[in-house]
Amino acid sequence: MFKEKKTIVAVAISLVVFVVALYAAYVFGCSDGEQTAINSQVLESIQNKNEEYEDITEKIDVYTEKLEEQKNLVNEVEEYNKSKDKYQAELTDLQKQVEDKKAELSSIESDVTSKQAELDKLNGEIVKASGEPITVPSGDYTIGTDIQAGRYQISGSSNFVAYTATGRVYINTILGDSRVGEGDYIGTLSDGMTVRCSSRTTFTPVETN
Repeated sequence: MFKEKKTIVAVAISLVVFVVALYAAYVFGCSDGEQTAINSQVLESIQNKNEEYEDITEKIDVYTEKLEEQKNLVNEVEEYNKSKDKYQAELTDLQKQVEDKKAELSSIESDVTSKQAELDKLNGEIVKASGEPITVPSGDYTIGTDIQAGRYQISGSSNFVAYTATGRVYINTILGDSRVGEGDYIGTLSDGMTVRCSSRTTFTPVETN
């Protein structure tokens, strides 16, 4: 842009010098009438060149304003890029913090799950063991023969009694959720014991605490 301005100014100056030189040559080699005509032509030419020079000067001013506008625009873009880079760095940092918090949360959830399992076990929470539940109709059954020995969750809706191999009462409860029922019963049944079911009863294997 500055190179163009210098070129335009140089051309304008050269034209003015050329006109002045031409005028001097005519002045010293012509008659009065010719000089008057030449003077008129030269003045008119100079006036035209002045107008051209002013026009060129106005264009230079316009180019200068445009150059300043471009500079301001470049500065704004550079400032924007700096701000964008800063915000991007902050965003990256926040994303990392979020990922770290997610990892912490996952670890905490894992700890809570583990502690809950321990708490459930301490509270006597039933943990189902491998093996299918056994459902029998009302009647007397021998453990080890009719029902495999083990620890069971015993559920039903009436009286349930278990006797040891020597005939001593080991369990005596009312199953079910009726007005007099005591709910399910968790107990270990050993070989040789006898159980008396007053109604349909289900034995669900559970793990030993």
